[in-house]
Amino acid sequence: MIAAAAMTAASCSDYDDWNTAYSNGTSDSKVSLWENISNREDLSDFAEILRKVGYDKELQNNRFYTVWAPLNGTYNADSLKNRVDSVNLLKKFVKNHIADFNYTLTGGLSEKRVYTLNEKSYILSNAGTPTYDGIAIQTANLPSANGVMHTISGLAQFYPNVYEYLSEVEGADSIVSYFKRYETKTLDLNNSVEGPVDSLGQQTYSDSVMIVSNTLTNALRARLDEEDSTYTMLFPTNAAYKGIYNRIMSYFKYPSTMNYNSISTTGISAALKKVVDPTLADSLVKRQIASRLIYSNKSAYNQWLVGGSKLYLDTLRSTSGYKLSNGEDLINGHLVSGGSVKMSNGQAKIVDSLAYYPWDTWSQDINVPFYSSSNRYVNGGSTTFTGLKYYTGETLTYLDVIPANTTSSQPYICCIIPNVRSTSYNVYMVTLPQEMLGASDTLDVKYQVEVSHVNEKGAIVSTNLGSSFVAKAKGDRPDTLFVGTVDFPYAYGGLTDCYPYIKVSVKRSRSERPYYGNRLRINDIVLRPVEHDNYESFITNKEQ
Repeated sequence: MIAAAAMTAASCSDYDDWNTAYSNGTSDSKVSLWENISNREDLSDFAEILRKVGYDKELQNNRFYTVWAPLNGTYNADSLKNRVDSVNLLKKFVKNHIADFNYTLTGGLSEKRVYTLNEKSYILSNAGTPTYDGIAIQTANLPSANGVMHTISGLAQFYPNVYEYLSEVEGADSIVSYFKRYETKTLDLNNSVEGPVDSLGQQTYSDSVMIVSNTLTNALRARLDEEDSTYTMLFPTNAAYKGIYNRIMSYFKYPSTMNYNSISTTGISAALKKVVDPTLADSLVKRQIASRLIYSNKSAYNQWLVGGSKLYLDTLRSTSGYKLSNGEDLINGHLVSGGSVKMSNGQAKIVDSLAYYPWDTWSQDINVPFYSSSNRYVNGGSTTFTGLKYYTGETLTYLDVIPANTTSSQPYICCIIPNVRSTSYNVYMVTLPQEMLGASDTLDVKYQVEVSHVNEKGAIVSTNLGSSFVAKAKGDRPDTLFVGTVDFPYAYGGLTDCYPYIKVSVKRSRSERPYYGNRLRINDIVLRPVEHDNYESFITNKEQ
């Protein structure tokens, strides 16, 4: 009691980062933390564990610590003593109960967050019964020459952070090995504790602190090792991973050599060839899986994961920015028994299935990028992009295909189609009526649509979707037209500068000139996976 009062009087705040050894006081305050721990019979279990991991030496040096020492009989010490993995014993138990600097209990203290040597954080409280991580402190503020000690009736529960859990989760080796492939470790010289120099003159370390980095989690914008962050991560079982991998792989079929035509502002090239990396499909599929596994609990879309707002209950947003429309089923509908595991910075969800919708993940709608002049070629006229303030308040930007001659020209435009998968797409074209634009021309426009791609044999073919599509001149809103369905036997995604392309041509005969115009305003062309249309009604003139 006298020692505690003396220490309280010496403190200038509730928690001083005081790092100076005692020069007077009781006999306990003049010896090391290790001596005070090892001399107490009720801390003999703790002392034995400290000696087992070599931390008896560390608690005798001049570095200043605060120790929360579990009393004998208040925890299962035998299970800890019998562990053969001293590295994890040090990290998950010993360092869980030691912090740098001076954390003493004072009368003015309510609570304080303490960061321990393993970088976990716990609440030290003096509100009512003094506690550390909710565990009762039996004796507080016991001074030593190199720190202060509190005895507690139990042990602080160690929770791994989400990144640490990658090394602990069982039955999810497939996804773990993928993440671990991008991990690097370097020694933190500033925070590691130096040991003796060995016989070769090389510095050894009694306490090595490693800096772990991972280029994959960085690319996914997920700082899974940060204790101040909060995440939910899905861990598919090996069977679940294999199932989703095989399913996605069918959308990433590539020939060994891809034939294609290059599109530029000057024209369409002769046939070119690109050799396909045989590992490309595997790489893309694994990235598709990983980029939808991690969710920040701080995102407005994801707060319902931790009991927050359910405003976006039907949508999840991954750290990579992808939105998934079946969030609740994805997170909670496929948990294995005991599959929801608490982390120090969030939660892990072990699932036996990844219930992704293809159109949310690996087979999304494709918008043809007419807005990029380098991706398109125009013949028989010119193009311009124009912004239109729509009555809904939305600004519609449309491509205006202007014929060189309003009487005889039949202009056409070609544009690349990005991110094509090996699947079937329904093609839709959104046009703007002249009346909506206040344009002087008042004739409907008839056009033809073709898609150039490789067939099953790898030869470049042109799929003609039809030549009698009509963009109406009259109307006060955009018109969405179903153009047709095109099958892509091979994927193009991931092949740099290698794409299929779509060609839209004004198509009218000489006799039709009095009835059809030749100026086309295209708001958008969308390729929608057929399976998406089959699942979710998409209102078009096809269905009307």
